Amino acid sequence: MSKIIKWNVGDLDPDLLFEVTDNRDPDTSSRFSWPVPNWLNAEGVPTVEHPNIQYLDKKGEYRFIFQNFVDGCDQGVKIDGTGLIMFMTPTHKQSEQIIKILEGFQENIENFTPEMVEEALDQIYRETGLTDRWNSSMSDIDRKYDPVDTNSYPYLGSFVYKPYVSSALYLKGDGVFDGVALTGQRFEKGAFVLFPKMNMEDARAVIELFDPLNPESSGAKIVGLSEFLKTRRLNDGIGSYGSPIRLYALNFQDAPKRKYYKPTPFSGFPDNSHAQEAIESDWLRKIEDIYALYGYGKIKTRAVEDLSVLRLEEGVDVPSRIYAIKPAFTENAEARLGLRFDHTVPLARYIAENKAYIRLPFKSARIGSVWRANDVKRGVYREFTQADIDIVGHEGIASEYDAEFPHIMYKVLEALGVSDIQIGISNRKITEGFFQALGLDDETAKKAIRLIELKHTIGIHGIRSKLYESLSLDKTISDTIIAFSQIKSDDLAFSDLVNELGLNSPLMLQGIEELEKTMRVLSNHSNIVADMSVVRGMDYYTGTVYEGRAIDHPELPPLVMGGRYDDLVGRFMKENLSGVGISLDVTGAIDLMNRRQEWDLTKRTSSQVLITYASESEAQRAEKIAENLRAKGIASEVLYGETSLKRQVKYADKKRIPHVMFFTDDGVEVRDMNSSQQSKVEVKEWSPV
Repeated sequence: MSKIIKWNVGDLDPDLLFEVTDNRDPDTSSRFSWPVPNWLNAEGVPTVEHPNIQYLDKKGEYRFIFQNFVDGCDQGVKIDGTGLIMFMTPTHKQSEQIIKILEGFQENIENFTPEMVEEALDQIYRETGLTDRWNSSMSDIDRKYDPVDTNSYPYLGSFVYKPYVSSALYLKGDGVFDGVALTGQRFEKGAFVLFPKMNMEDARAVIELFDPLNPESSGAKIVGLSEFLKTRRLNDGIGSYGSPIRLYALNFQDAPKRKYYKPTPFSGFPDNSHAQEAIESDWLRKIEDIYALYGYGKIKTRAVEDLSVLRLEEGVDVPSRIYAIKPAFTENAEARLGLRFDHTVPLARYIAENKAYIRLPFKSARIGSVWRANDVKRGVYREFTQADIDIVGHEGIASEYDAEFPHIMYKVLEALGVSDIQIGISNRKITEGFFQALGLDDETAKKAIRLIELKHTIGIHGIRSKLYESLSLDKTISDTIIAFSQIKSDDLAFSDLVNELGLNSPLMLQGIEELEKTMRVLSNHSNIVADMSVVRGMDYYTGTVYEGRAIDHPELPPLVMGGRYDDLVGRFMKENLSGVGISLDVTGAIDLMNRRQEWDLTKRTSSQVLITYASESEAQRAEKIAENLRAKGIASEVLYGETSLKRQVKYADKKRIPHVMFFTDDGVEVRDMNSSQQSKVEVKEWSPV
């Protein structure tokens, strides 16, 4: 038995296509059509009872069930007066026999009962030998066929295909084909794939653009050898119907032509090499450990959240950067879920769902991927890793936490070796109080705050221009806003600089007092400064805000972000909870280190030693040594299947494995691949330097 091959349209070779036309010879390609009476009343309910009259839920209608003897499949024909039972390629004599059999039961076929139909089908099979029969409809026969001869009763008699040019392709062997007629339609010893009413150019396009998720869109179907050879001829203009199709003269396809899709990078969705992944994994362990030292234990939240909640938290008056998701099989359904764009919304939902088990204040760390539909540019990704910590509780979370978070982040950056990051701190009360004192309405103030946030991308001149053009603010007000956004100090001098602007409001004074308290605690950190350009555009920030940027790359997005907020869980529950949080963009920090050329990623590997061997017995010894080294925490490799020492050493050199171990006549030696020095060692005592 030959192998059963699974096919779909995308597996076909378009170079093997050929064109056919329909055979109009009634002696070899006709169909016999037998109309089924209407057994339904005006309400669509059967007027007769029979076990083979069944209601098909998927069709939403009643049908009479009979069997096709060729493949044993049940066929369901309509019983509303439009259904037809079709017989495959009867000769003229067989067509006359069918009519004679039917007239023997009842001269007027409109009066046939279901019992008569069953008996007539059996008699037709016994007397004519026709085994291939299936259901059709009057609309289908009008569309596909022309009558061969007329009969006193419409649709009773022989019909032949209308003359259409189609394309076909010959498959050889046994297989299963996914097409419009039936997914997984089986054929044996060859078959033809037919593209009805398509020339070769159209059929080629269908093959090349085939969508495996929507196979019915192709319009292709499988046709058995005997039926195809009877009902089609070559479209070569020879004879009345074209030349007969001879199998031996056709090129065939006996194996699928698999399509290989060229990998395409998606902008903003980076992969990590071994080296990058090793660095990130090491960083995440260090970050998690430092967070835990301050009581911020890690929790895991799901990657998706309710899309409507994400959209509200993002701000409905700004272009959305959320990735909406839905199952691929729900094409017409609206997306209900979205990928998280930060770790704050998932935290709020997590607290609301688990409020019965959570003791407030609740400290937590969340470390993992977030997704944003950003415009990709330097240092900006669409999928990136963030490491967040937050404390959440009832109103009145101590102001000391405002200083603890940048202090923790300072320790994290120090542990990771990420230097020269300046963490700017401000307070939203200062910002909002300043704009209240300017006399701007809430909407204009909100737009101006967003412009200040663009300081590092469009510069001071860009902000000034947009204040004039977009917000139509006069020069005095615009200059005052610019002066405010440029206030920065590493001590308490910021408060005098703000006051010198000559503006005053209770909210602004409250914010200045809170920021002074925070800055006093952080006075021993040289790279933490008070900075009025730090505004954090997210509307849920209500107090202290943080933003940490690389001093040598101010054009890059901030690596450190966060602040104090109120009403964290307001979208999920009535209880009012506030908190403070800070986040590190881990992906952005690694990107910064690459730009600074702080490390050579091509020379990083987790393996510390390669143990070589030159024979099967040495291979077993090498594996035993490797296991002992691994037990001591030393990452060790054995290159199985390669006994050439030269190629093993070349592998270690290419992978930058720092040590290579060899067996010698009197023991074991290790080569330092950096210095090329090789010396004898005691395996039990050896460890990499």
